[in-house]
Amino acid sequence: MLRPLNRHSGDLCTPPISPLCWPVDPSDGHSALLRLQYSTANERAFFLRDPTAHPMKVCSAETGELMSYARWNFFPDGYDFERDECVDAEEFLPEEGRGVMRVELYRGLRQGMMRLRREWQPKGEGSWVLMSMVTRECWRGQGAAKLLIEWGLQRAREDGVPAYLEASVEGKPVYERHGFQQVGELVPWDMRPHGIDVTFDIAKMAYYPDSHEERSK
Repeated sequence: MLRPLNRHSGDLCTPPISPLCWPVDPSDGHSALLRLQYSTANERAFFLRDPTAHPMKVCSAETGELMSYARWNFFPDGYDFERDECVDAEEFLPEEGRGVMRVELYRGLRQGMMRLRREWQPKGEGSWVLMSMVTRECWRGQGAAKLLIEWGLQRAREDGVPAYLEASVEGKPVYERHGFQQVGELVPWDMRPHGIDVTFDIAKMAYYPDSHEERSK
């Protein structure tokens, strides 16, 4: 069941922020709940303050349980660099979360992604951008993410504009199956300056409706 979120009804239910930014012991239910509440408050603020955002979720038709969630943004004049600044990382952080959440790491990830988009996404041209997408582990492999990806691509085809996203190397094949192409070289991402011994690569990816239609003829 694919369902758009209502900005004002409070029906948002989103998976929590990455454990890289907010580590949680699986046995600590209270900390996990705080992380989920923080993520939900942040996402709701993005939706209420950012008219370009189109939040979507896939729910189980049997139980209504959240399966997968995504935020597509439509930028009629190209990626709006100021939109990602509309919610501060600490605005909804509870006192109990201070010292647990790696605030500077979270800020660094967001700011780094904004810099990357400034460098490679065309300015002054309309586009749909998949800003975030996550599927709960217990629902992976059941087609939920496919519905969310195809929703955005259908909008891109209707508007005659490209769609963009950034993907991990592991996630790249998923998007390629939907017609996305890698743009340029992989971008190395180094978390060590933030105190985390983690490095990974990011793929810049684009979907062009015209070229996709040509291939499908």
